[in-house]
Amino acid sequence: MNGSKRLTVGSIKKCFYAAFILMVLFLSFPFVSAEESYAINSYDSTIYPLSDGYAEEVIIAKVNVFASGDISFSFAYHLSDVAVTVDDVLISHDYEEIGKVSRLSFVIEEEGEHVVMLKLIAPVLTRVDSEKYVFSPTFNFISEVEKFGIRVIVPEDMCIVAPMVPTPTDIYSSGDSFIVGWERLFVERGFYIILGIKECRDEGTPVYYFIAFALLLPIGLYIGYSRRPKEGSISFTTDEAKIWKLIKNGPITQKEIVDSTEFSKAKISRMLQEMEERGAIVREKYKNKNIIKRLK
Repeated sequence: MNGSKRLTVGSIKKCFYAAFILMVLFLSFPFVSAEESYAINSYDSTIYPLSDGYAEEVIIAKVNVFASGDISFSFAYHLSDVAVTVDDVLISHDYEEIGKVSRLSFVIEEEGEHVVMLKLIAPVLTRVDSEKYVFSPTFNFISEVEKFGIRVIVPEDMCIVAPMVPTPTDIYSSGDSFIVGWERLFVERGFYIILGIKECRDEGTPVYYFIAFALLLPIGLYIGYSRRPKEGSISFTTDEAKIWKLIKNGPITQKEIVDSTEFSKAKISRMLQEMEERGAIVREKYKNKNIIKRLK
């Protein structure tokens, strides 16, 4: 029939990938739980793909302990070869699986900030066809994490393919590997990435993909910059307008904004992040303070 659309193999495959990605976002995510006795100041994860969908993960977190008690990290997949160190000292830990959730817990008795390192192996890469894997974790934090970072070390026998969401903060080569990284400030919940990785065998395609990304990344940055709102064209919600009124008078610290409004610290952080993404403000770190400036 004229005007009718036929389903092709390519369109069916695209639908499959879309459905698969949505399923993975809900069913395969690591998350960190934080009780009132401690807070996670920073969280940095490095992924080293191995084989058959497995990867080694190294997590370095700065944890601020307010009272002695359990520190717990939870993941939506099975863990093996787990090692936990606190301030470079190997410590014992408890591990349990409840349904599809794995819980890793240990005790820090001394108050103050500590550096926690977790090393583990887990099936974090999901195979979608004979050669392609998708790495798609979702990170959820009950309390706000001031600095968050994740990077994937892609080995020489694998290459980067679509999808890749959101746009990485860094992508570069190091020796025979590619490094793809994302960094965020003030992460609380709902941050996720999707990265396609393909077995390249000996076709020499890793170099091709790196060159392609190197050429496309500046174009993407240019498009993003050109779409930034101009002065006077930015609209605000009622709550954002209250913050904007304070910032218009000159640089101000994030704490001063919290003290001058009835909003919580978490809400202020979210609004500032959204305003920065729209090109209204810029946040700068100075010692232990966050300085908020109007973007000119």
